[in-house]
Order: sequence, then C-alpha cells, then structure tokens
Amino acid sequence: MRGKTDTFAPPLEISIRGERMSRLPDAEVLLTPREVADLFGVDPKTVTRWAKAGKLTSIRTLGGHRRYRKSEVDDLRANYFKAQ
Repeated sequence: MRGKTDTFAPPLEISIRGERMSRLPDAEVLLTPREVADLFGVDPKTVTRWAKAGKLTSIRTLGGHRRYRKSEVDDLRANYFKAQ
C-alpha cells in the first residue's frame, strides 16, 4: 500500500551493508525506497544510489529489501531542501 510506513514489531535481526547488526529498537520507523523517493520527488533508483554513495544508511530486511530510517531521511531532507 503506497504511503504506508513500515515498522518492525517485534524487532527483527537485520544486516546493514552485509554486516550482522543488533536488533532495531521497537517502533523504529523504516521507509521503503518508494516512500523516500516520493518525499524527495525523485525515482526510487536515485534513493538506492544515495545509499550506495553513503548519503543514507541502507538497511536490508531478512528478505533482502532495502529500508531507510525515517529519522535519517528527515535529516537528509532538511539539508536537501535547504541547499536548493
């Protein structure tokens, strides 16, 4: 469903950039590439490129899908629109 925010409850074990990490805190809000793209007015592939360039931390679900922390996206958004 478009516009839906994903949360992990209970938190799942995830990997960040291929490394096993600890569990996310309860109610950590994660966004899909499409949701992030919609916030910036860009294509989801652009969001993936930002993650590869280190502008955003990409979190991989156990199924291999990318997710992005809403708090980190909000910080990037503030700087992104300030610079334009």
